[in-house]
Amino acid sequence: MAIDVQSFIEKTRPVNLWSLMSREVVESLVGGFCYGLRMRVSVRYIGERVEGREVERKDLGFYDPLGRGEREDEYYHPVCYEKRNKMGREESCRECTDEIALNYYNGQWKEPAVYRCHLNLWDMAYPIRVRGILLGVIFGGEVLLKADATRKELGQIGEYLVWDRNDLDARMPDGFDQVNDVCEAIDGKKEFTGEEAEQLKQLARGQGHDKNVDVGELMRRFKGFVDFGRVMGDLVGQLHDSEVNAAEQGLLTEMARELVSKTSDPGAWWEILARVIDVFGQASDIGRFDVYCREQSRYVQKIGGRAIVSKGGGRQVPFSVCIELPVNELRSIAKLRDAYKIKECFRVPEAGYIYKCDVAGPDGESISTIVIIHGLSGRGAGRKFAEDFCSMMGLRADVCEVLSRIIEDRRDFENRVRRVCHSAKTPLQVGLSDVRRVERLIERLQAEGKDPILQRLSGVRKRILESKCELLELAEKVKRARRDVDMGELLESLAEEMEPLASEKGCHIIVNTRQEGLVARISQEKIRMALRNLLDNAIKYSFNNQRIGIAASAVVLGNTLEIVFRNYGIGIPKDKLETILREGERGKVVDIERPSKDRSGTGLGLPIAMDIMHEHGGTLNIDSFPTVATKEGEYLRYVTKVTVTLPLVLENRK
Repeated sequence: MAIDVQSFIEKTRPVNLWSLMSREVVESLVGGFCYGLRMRVSVRYIGERVEGREVERKDLGFYDPLGRGEREDEYYHPVCYEKRNKMGREESCRECTDEIALNYYNGQWKEPAVYRCHLNLWDMAYPIRVRGILLGVIFGGEVLLKADATRKELGQIGEYLVWDRNDLDARMPDGFDQVNDVCEAIDGKKEFTGEEAEQLKQLARGQGHDKNVDVGELMRRFKGFVDFGRVMGDLVGQLHDSEVNAAEQGLLTEMARELVSKTSDPGAWWEILARVIDVFGQASDIGRFDVYCREQSRYVQKIGGRAIVSKGGGRQVPFSVCIELPVNELRSIAKLRDAYKIKECFRVPEAGYIYKCDVAGPDGESISTIVIIHGLSGRGAGRKFAEDFCSMMGLRADVCEVLSRIIEDRRDFENRVRRVCHSAKTPLQVGLSDVRRVERLIERLQAEGKDPILQRLSGVRKRILESKCELLELAEKVKRARRDVDMGELLESLAEEMEPLASEKGCHIIVNTRQEGLVARISQEKIRMALRNLLDNAIKYSFNNQRIGIAASAVVLGNTLEIVFRNYGIGIPKDKLETILREGERGKVVDIERPSKDRSGTGLGLPIAMDIMHEHGGTLNIDSFPTVATKEGEYLRYVTKVTVTLPLVLENRK
């Protein structure tokens, strides 16, 4: 497969700031901030992607935009400048900063922080993230308070304050003297000689400089530091969004190209789709997709996880469960009506999402694909990518199914033509042979001066030969026999036709078409036969003097016609609701009102009706439920409801 998922991952999962910005841009931004707040700022980052283990100090890179300049002492606190530059003791400072960076990279720290360094000066850290990816940690600070401070005075930054780097739950004492804390920390470090320690303590007390500040200045600097971090994060986020959007569209285009290349070959197409889903899983971290395609009155699973299920299809879900699902929109299953039923039928967890794609197939029947995502943690942009993928995949699955059906119809038609021609060839050939024998006989009679009938027989031969061509035309006419029919008028006509049969039992047929313009593209004779079978059953199994209802309406955003037959009388056992749709199966329930008479039929009416509906892209479902309490095993005083659906011709809707 030509899809470059590794390139996509590199573009959408940056390693550090320099994956999105040039060094010059980062230097300008960070350097400008240094000048603005007169604060030393540096960046810790990882140079290469780390997978399968925690980030270690050896993985960290260090960036200081100011470097070693003539005026660098302006941005250091004198204690830090003396220790790092004059005494050459910079390594312990690096170790402390690296420790904080590792806390962020390995998940112990998440929010911006004001913390005390190894010499107890206040430092600051801000993590730069895009879509949960840590690109680097910005450091600044080196603040030393010249007077005692209380917890209340530092209240504005209290939620960010870390008193002890090794104990995040440790609370700052109510009052503290930072100068004294710094001096104690200096005395505790073995890296300094006595003279060096004394020199650093004098600088900590403010001797010879004015760099120690009050509490208000500390909070002002931290606010500016956080504002800079947010601006930096927003800027990097916008750049990343732009990169991701371009990469996502590029990946979807590559996937679509792969799928289109095999659209006319359904077997190979599903293999390609399974690989495309695997690639998308790597690109999006979504572990499981299930893909279902509609086959007559069921949705049949084609893809499970990242692989094709068995050739005969996997799990099956009734069409009726999915009839009211939203179309062309990724939705959380938990927020749908009857969510429990959808989760149970598709076996999807609480965090599942569903996407349904519909297109019109040959002769107007609905072609539909449903995509199930078993959990989608991302929101916003991540969800949009998943929705775009489902749309691309679902549409092409529907197109593949349309082409597959067209190819199957063509093959079926060609096979039927071959069968018809083969069946007709022998009798026609026999007829031609007989004609030739008669012609030879007539020729002999003519030679003997007898009255010939050769001309008439020549006409017979001509008509037999022409019939071979007419067979092909006849088969084509049968194929094109469907036309647009007003289903309201058809139902009214059918009710009128069947009224005499209902009247014999004192029953009355009520037709209710709730909307106008309910037009379906059908073979009228076949659909009328199917509906007649259903109405005949409703009459046959109704108790005397009952009303038989027929209701027709448009459902599912107006693109499906639903016709419901209701009758009151003999019910159908639960274990027979599926089997009676097979040829020869009957309910065999005794009628207590007419125990001596058998109302049961041949067991062919329902299967014939169901086959006709499926042929037209429709469905047939049966339900039967008691109206009063009944004993176990009794199926009397039941309402039986038969529901059929057909695709509507949308341009005829009013």
